[in-house]
Amino acid sequence: MADVAGADPFRHHCSEALFAAGGVRWLSDAPTRFDTLRRVVVFIIAAVIVAPFLSSFPDAAAVAGPGPCRSPARSKRRVSARCS
Repeated sequence: MADVAGADPFRHHCSEALFAAGGVRWLSDAPTRFDTLRRVVVFIIAAVIVAPFLSSFPDAAAVAGPGPCRSPARSKRRVSARCS
């Protein structure tokens, strides 16, 4: 997985792991066992599909958050070279 420049990879991976663990624990009747097809499917859905999707939103917010080039006080006619 390629990490986005400017984002904190540690925070991204921790949030992804928390979403995955929470999803597996919430959806599975025995979250520490993978002995039935239902439990394996729950793990795949929660940890492989949903967790990366949900963890991308805080990561995108950290990258696109307020910065010196996104302030509303910036003149619309004059954009500095470092912001463009």
